[in-house]
Amino acid sequence: MRLPGCIILLVVLRVAAVAQGGDGTVDESWPMYLGPDGTAVGRLERPWDPSKATKIWESADPIAPGRVVDGRRAGSDESKATPHSGGFASPVVADGRVYIFSYRPSGDVFDKRALSRMGISAADAVAAAKKNDPTGDALLVSEPNKWAIAADDIITCIDARTGKTLWRRVFKQAGVNWNMFSKGGPALTPAVAEGRVFAVGTLGAVYCLDARSGEPVWESSIGPRHEKMKGLRAASLKDGNAPRFNRDFLASPLVADGVVLCSDEAKFKVIRGDGDKWEYHYEARNGLIALDAATGKTLWSRPNSCSEVGPVIWRSGTKAYAIASDVEGMAALDLRTGHELWSIKEGHRAWWAASARGDYLLINPGSGDETGPTVCYRISHDKAERLWQLPAAQGRPIGNAAIVDNRAYINSRAAAALLCIDLPTGKLLGSFGVPVLNGEHDNAFVACYAGRVFTSNGRDQRGLLVADADPKAWSSSKFFSYEVQTT
Repeated sequence: MRLPGCIILLVVLRVAAVAQGGDGTVDESWPMYLGPDGTAVGRLERPWDPSKATKIWESADPIAPGRVVDGRRAGSDESKATPHSGGFASPVVADGRVYIFSYRPSGDVFDKRALSRMGISAADAVAAAKKNDPTGDALLVSEPNKWAIAADDIITCIDARTGKTLWRRVFKQAGVNWNMFSKGGPALTPAVAEGRVFAVGTLGAVYCLDARSGEPVWESSIGPRHEKMKGLRAASLKDGNAPRFNRDFLASPLVADGVVLCSDEAKFKVIRGDGDKWEYHYEARNGLIALDAATGKTLWSRPNSCSEVGPVIWRSGTKAYAIASDVEGMAALDLRTGHELWSIKEGHRAWWAASARGDYLLINPGSGDETGPTVCYRISHDKAERLWQLPAAQGRPIGNAAIVDNRAYINSRAAAALLCIDLPTGKLLGSFGVPVLNGEHDNAFVACYAGRVFTSNGRDQRGLLVADADPKAWSSSKFFSYEVQTT
């Protein structure tokens, strides 16, 4: 699952660093999901004082809010008061700029069930939508516009120093509206590398834009799922029955060493029934597709090799590799060729992504809310050696893990605490209680930046806890806690 509090907070800190005089270099960047190398660890070592956190600016243009009521509550007071979702993608920061991917419902074909709940006809909806947005380019749309079946895919670039919009690239009606059902998404955070922005659209198109100008460089796709999604949208536009998505399109693209790594999102099937009945369930396991960052051409694909939240990038020496799940465990892959370096026989059921940094790999062999320990491997180019697993009292990890030097930070549901673990030995170095972790369905994050560790302080993840990264300080001080809007 995506980690909204983590991403938003770390993006805010990097925006602040740039706006307050930073040079916007890679050390002040958060260019893709989970940071510079996908480990939820920032590279900037300059100390940061959380007590001095202040709002620097608000964006000049409104941004779609993300999590809002879905189509099942069309016509309700809450739905009338909120704009369209825009998806769950996080912003990223690179070279002094903020990049955001979102979608905007568009067109004049609306979901029949949403209109029924609103109590209006299709003709009345078309007329009202035209009155609400005469030019069809409003940044935020409300009812009935937000129940249009088609959608525009949008990538926006904002100046990190001022909040001013620098450019906005709109792919008109190139997508589909995802906000018809619970937790639809998509949650596809863009990535920035080598002066280009890479984003996966709502139908599975892969866009590559020039990061400075927003001009398209190439367009590709995630493979067969893209074609299925286009067919699904065409059928929906024909009869007015919009598709329903749930916890889908969760694995954000990653970029390293000239390769764009995407999930093929194959874990999908929609069966149409009579009238407006739809059945949505999963049929397959996601796989990987690797694209050349320069051209968009497919380098290799690997079916059944991607968890819901995607692979992780592992850097060893001067080269980057991918570590991904398969049907039996996990494997390390050459980014350019897809060649398997080694594999292990656990981790294939993990819901959250593995964490890999230096010589260590952390995984959770359990899945979802199932009981499972955190397991540590020592890894190299040719093998993975199992070192230890945490005891049951420190088990049931939730969210991601962050690795800094030889320490790992993990949220444990069993302990209802943030743990700091010594990686060579598995020894507990520190523990700080986080009551929110008592919940069965919480989705806590961990991130590290500028000598601080960040995690959740509320079930909705709008609260944040900030502490010194040194666990020796935990026993003598309290976490700094504050509220922040993350949607």
